[in-house]
Amino acid sequence: MTRHQRLEFLIVKIMLAGLFFLGLVFHTSYCQLTITDVNVIKGAIRQAIDARAPDGFRPLLAGAVRLAFHDCVGGCDGCINHNNADNAGLKVYSDQLDAIYTNYSNKLSRADFYALAGITAVERGAELAGCPPGERQCSPQITFRYGRVDCPTSPNTNIVQAFPDAHRGVGDQVSFFSREFEFTERETIAIVGAHTLGRAHTGASGFDGRWVSNPDALDHTFYRFMMEGDRLWAQVDNTPGGTSRRYQWEANAGLDDVMMLNADIGMFLDIQPDAEGVASCGYFDCPLSSTEGIVAEYAQSNPVWIADFGAAFNKMIENKQNALVEPSAVLFM
Repeated sequence: MTRHQRLEFLIVKIMLAGLFFLGLVFHTSYCQLTITDVNVIKGAIRQAIDARAPDGFRPLLAGAVRLAFHDCVGGCDGCINHNNADNAGLKVYSDQLDAIYTNYSNKLSRADFYALAGITAVERGAELAGCPPGERQCSPQITFRYGRVDCPTSPNTNIVQAFPDAHRGVGDQVSFFSREFEFTERETIAIVGAHTLGRAHTGASGFDGRWVSNPDALDHTFYRFMMEGDRLWAQVDNTPGGTSRRYQWEANAGLDDVMMLNADIGMFLDIQPDAEGVASCGYFDCPLSSTEGIVAEYAQSNPVWIADFGAAFNKMIENKQNALVEPSAVLFM
């Protein structure tokens, strides 16, 4: 290739890059997002996440993760139907994050912002579990890409999305995540480990309690607790009233204030619940679930779970997206 040909080739590459960038701006109606922008936005989100409730924990940490998941069911579009019972309790978290988003709404879509809030939350959770920032062995490696498009009525919608039934066993979970996110069985077991963050509230889901002792820490404790028989897990009825039953598993007759859902225990034991969620067997006499081996692997190794969780989370927040790009190092003028 002659010098003149190389120069022409370089000019063509620059022109194509420029056309791609203009197309991105036209497609998203937002300015180019830089890594500096992302870090500034993450800083604002992190500050909100670190606000503590009276019990000393950080409710927005788990709330941001749950919001990112719920927004991406059906495709990440920055819209939540708060009249859907499966989204009960989310509005307080979306309101908090939406208040921050108004400061950056010219930079990225609400759906991008919710995804970034989820990333910020899991990274902070890893730090609160004792992990140095960015350490691959204990912090999820998630790449933020932007370009999601909000629904016309963002942040609200009347569309009702279906979510997995917390009363069912592992089969329902695997089917849902396979259908919605094209997850493998292993990816499903990995993503459910997000339950290590936060707690359930009777006034929202009808269930009550934390999954682990420290609901701010992101690590594999969820899987370890599930397999610890000396916690004397037993299924109890936590129905808050009405006709919809709420059966959950509690440790040491509820003395530890930790619990598991059927959908959690079902990853370890084949509980075969009936239509109302009552297990057909007890913790010590149920046969092992088909996914028990994956649960055991995660219980034994935090690095293994963290790696799988990060990959599954990344896949989840890009659900039904095909035009996402990474923020640039510098602003192109």
